[in-house]
Amino acid sequence: MTGSLDLFPPPPNGISDDSRGYFNFMDYHIVSSDEVPGLFCVIGVYHDESRLRAAVLLSETREWKIFPWADAGMPPSEEDRYWLHISSRANGSIYWLHTIQPYILVLDIATMHFSRIDLPQELQGQGYMFRVGEAKDGKLCTVCAIDFTLFVWFWRTDGDGVEKWVLDKMIPLQEVVVEAIGGSPEDHAGVKVMEIINGFVYLSTYETFIDANFPGWFLSFCLETSQLQKFFQKRYDSHVHPYIMAWPPSLAVV
Repeated sequence: MTGSLDLFPPPPNGISDDSRGYFNFMDYHIVSSDEVPGLFCVIGVYHDESRLRAAVLLSETREWKIFPWADAGMPPSEEDRYWLHISSRANGSIYWLHTIQPYILVLDIATMHFSRIDLPQELQGQGYMFRVGEAKDGKLCTVCAIDFTLFVWFWRTDGDGVEKWVLDKMIPLQEVVVEAIGGSPEDHAGVKVMEIINGFVYLSTYETFIDANFPGWFLSFCLETSQLQKFFQKRYDSHVHPYIMAWPPSLAVV
């Protein structure tokens, strides 16, 4: 790593053309090329009162391409100005949880096509308690944390050929978490799912959510081996995001 800073132009002003009601920026994602080392694209996603659109910048041209507006399949509402939670990237797509409606919006990175999938009934209205990610074999999964227990769903096809979420397992973590970081269950209050990347669930304990002056612990749990790893303590864990660097391959926390 050189530590050099590379600047790219912002999206053109036309990104907000034809927006309805209001126009909000959501987030950016950097996607590295699997075929050419060093090449990547930046994907920006935006929404108005009921639609979404994407824009893509290619690193080799440094130019933006703006894609058409796509209907999100929901009625506009001025009360729901920010109607999508923070995104997750997995399985070649980007996923956003709707703040009210019981579904997940999906952007296929290869086609830049928006679609949506339903949530498990148990997770409807619980958007801050779970995240979407992928297992080591690339299968789409959702992990929810309640106190010290993880609930793991996988997106599967049933015997009738219908794709749906299936609850795969429940994993109690209280004993192993307390053993790893010390203290008592009351000291840590529970765990929160921060991200799911390549079969690893990245977690934080709840101290900071109870009192902003208390540092929380950051951990990882492997869905395949059931091994828990302790990383570090830090305050303001709601603003920490695990990220796997393409080169050199490593875990970064930003």
